[in-house]
Amino acid sequence: MSKNNLVILFKSLDSEESKKSDDLSLLLSSRGIETRIVSPLVFKKVHGPALHLALEHIHKSRLDGLHCAIVVTSPRAAQILADEIVTGGIFNKETDETILPIFTSGFRTASVLRDVMKANGPALQVISPSDDDKGEGGGGSGALIPQLRRFFSGKVRGKKVLFIRGDRALRAIPDALSEDGIAVDEVIVYESAPESPLNLQISCSSSVVIEGEKRSPSALVFYSPSGLEAVLAANCEDLNMRLSGLGENKQNAAAIFAIGSTTAAALESKGFHVTGVAETPGHISLADIISKTLITT
Repeated sequence: MSKNNLVILFKSLDSEESKKSDDLSLLLSSRGIETRIVSPLVFKKVHGPALHLALEHIHKSRLDGLHCAIVVTSPRAAQILADEIVTGGIFNKETDETILPIFTSGFRTASVLRDVMKANGPALQVISPSDDDKGEGGGGSGALIPQLRRFFSGKVRGKKVLFIRGDRALRAIPDALSEDGIAVDEVIVYESAPESPLNLQISCSSSVVIEGEKRSPSALVFYSPSGLEAVLAANCEDLNMRLSGLGENKQNAAAIFAIGSTTAAALESKGFHVTGVAETPGHISLADIISKTLITT
């Protein structure tokens, strides 16, 4: 495999430092594939007492004997929850005798919370459908919904879930729980918005022009439908040609990969051919399918 392979990851991260430690970038680099990360979305934490009050409420409901759980499905929301657990003082390992489970959708989200749980004892327990996947990052809503249903199965008294999320979270989990008669309180802890078209154009241009040399990306990787929408809205002409396979030379078209089936469906709805979808929504599966494709083409 050649260092000439360049993969652009349309992955929204908060800082340049987080880009340097990105798991997929590091893994692909170890396999001789160069990467550039372009963040199509920007994030803003939602300030206010809503999260603290919601945690107080779920904590009291649990102590009153109701069957309760917290659900969080993104590392960003998990970090905000972790910060509130540390500073809010609601959960006390010395006095709480019952365990409040926190269900997460994957290994990365669970990892954000587990270090915090070590300091907060038996009051809280992090549960992830990917716990048996050796850190791969599998899971997602498809695995989390049946896990939540098993937890609440056979429980007769009041059942309550606190869903901590961003403003663009998918409806699969709260809709499924509501259908089962489980009360769901939702708290939005961060908001996302598309990066400005100009900033995205600059980022895309800097990704295909490296050290003064124009590079053709071998692959484009998308992490969310909203990220795809932001990239398309930016109308970066050179990148759009490779995304669509337009122009005189069809060989300039880049392979297109998606983190999961929802993102793949969004790409296909726009008429794009998806080369591959990660078997599980984690960096190892994604790296494997990208590596395999670039080796054989």
